[in-house]
Amino acid sequence: MTYTEAQSELNILLGDSDNFTFTPEEKQRALTEAWRDRYLVTPTTKTYTYANTTNTYAIPATMTTVTNLGYSTTDTWDKPLDSGAWEIEGTDILIDNDYRYVIPSGATIKAKGNYKLTTADEVTDANQIEYVLALAHYSTLKLLGAKKTNRFVKNDTTMNEIIAMRRDIEMNIKNLRQGLQRAYERI
Repeated sequence: MTYTEAQSELNILLGDSDNFTFTPEEKQRALTEAWRDRYLVTPTTKTYTYANTTNTYAIPATMTTVTNLGYSTTDTWDKPLDSGAWEIEGTDILIDNDYRYVIPSGATIKAKGNYKLTTADEVTDANQIEYVLALAHYSTLKLLGAKKTNRFVKNDTTMNEIIAMRRDIEMNIKNLRQGLQRAYERI
């Protein structure tokens, strides 16, 4: 689902295709807030060929977080590197000099991490799609509550109804979040 497709889905979810309750800008803001949620990530890996003369490896643009680093040779399975064996320096993975000869030259280094999705990215996981829409729905209800209290909007909806609806959606978000990957760290 693209960001544009999500806007259409949000209109359906809100029953507001005519922009009666929310302006297109308000819905876009709610959806952007949902897309920026820290749990909206995709696991990713990157492999490098190790040379003991090089201890710096560039993190690709498709990886915004490095969570684990390991290596393997043709006759071994992945062996994780201690957290003290490497660090992130700027946009590079820096392998400590003490480990230069621990890792055999020519071994494959495997970096595992996450890619933080942006509004330019497509969300393909069904759980993530529902999660984004639920977050955007929740954001619009926060906005509705703010409108009601700040502008004294007169309609058939009471503040208690808005708060109860927000609680229901908040619980739904918590349940959806349990199905998503839980680890995300910003570089």
